[in-house]
Amino acid sequence: MAFAPRADSVWWASVAAGAVYFLTALVVIARRISFERQRLLLDRIEAGLASAPAGQEAAAAVAGAAPLSLLWAIGSDASIARRVHLSVAEALVLRVGAPALEAIVRQNRRRGSRRTAALRALALTRAGASWRLLRLTLDDSSREVVGATVALLGEIEDRRAGELLVEALAAGRYPRSRVATALEGSAEDISDLLVPLLSSDDAHVRYWGTMLIRRYDVPGVSSLIGTLTRDPHPMVRKAALHSLGRMRTAEAVEAARRSLEDPVPYVRAYAVRAIAALGVRATLTSVLPLLADRDWWVRTAVKEALERAGEDIEHAVIPYLSHPDPFARNGAAEVLQNTGGFERLLTLEANGPSDPQRLRLLERLAEAGGLRMWDGVLLRLDPAAQGRARALLTAAHLEAGR
Repeated sequence: MAFAPRADSVWWASVAAGAVYFLTALVVIARRISFERQRLLLDRIEAGLASAPAGQEAAAAVAGAAPLSLLWAIGSDASIARRVHLSVAEALVLRVGAPALEAIVRQNRRRGSRRTAALRALALTRAGASWRLLRLTLDDSSREVVGATVALLGEIEDRRAGELLVEALAAGRYPRSRVATALEGSAEDISDLLVPLLSSDDAHVRYWGTMLIRRYDVPGVSSLIGTLTRDPHPMVRKAALHSLGRMRTAEAVEAARRSLEDPVPYVRAYAVRAIAALGVRATLTSVLPLLADRDWWVRTAVKEALERAGEDIEHAVIPYLSHPDPFARNGAAEVLQNTGGFERLLTLEANGPSDPQRLRLLERLAEAGGLRMWDGVLLRLDPAAQGRARALLTAAHLEAGR
């Protein structure tokens, strides 16, 4: 027997649902109002900064008169421009005071956003014990605070910020990729801090040290990085090749050529890219045998490197049209198609006079590249030459029209 719900219980359920909806709407409206107030304040600060000649003073005056709640909200938002943050930071230090801000940063029980805003205010204005606090918050229990500290150190143009970030990178208590991003944005020369990382016992530290050192021109470092192409860990070998591509030294060329025989496919691919980046034409021919590599990633890297070299490399690619490996034959044909060599040969033969050697080469190209490649080349020819080109295909017993 089914029981009908009591009328009063249905009524109370409707009231509860209505109350939840009403409260949710209030929260949404409140957040929207807060967002609009922040946006308006940011616009006014930006306008003050844009005014001449006392832009920073005008922006500071705007921030100083703003409600404190808005300053806290803006101070914790890492996406806001640094010059705006500086105006807000000065206002927070003036209104709250450096000692009170330090106390907020040290209170682990407080919300991370409030502590982040306090830390940013102290660090950007160099107020109080900001450097001791930055070191302290790098080891904070809140990942939000640690992340904000790392990002903040990346904004500060001071060698001490680089020192703290390198320490954080070595320690590995926060994702090293985030720390490396902050270091990449640093304008300070910290190459002397990075070189020791290349000899770390931790492969991840060696990897990031090698990736970061490529920004700097450090005498003798290419030889040290060259030794890392023999590192036991393939990710370190890859990073070494990535960095060597920017170092035009004899050690870089030799290390990249040696790495073409690396047992790991993606390392061989990076070796090819390093050789291409080094721009030594004589060395580029050393990547040609890898057109027959068993891994498609390596073959793709080789083709891209050869295509970037353009017409200059075509004479070295042609012999691979007769290579025993079908991947090598097809790859050579693709390179010659993409460099325009295929099209140039066909145009010359179509316009005459005919050259037996050139005709044999075109037949090899057609066989290696396949009918689809012929079709693509034919479509790019001058209409007057297309008829003769199709006749050449017929004479070679190739069905290019399919």
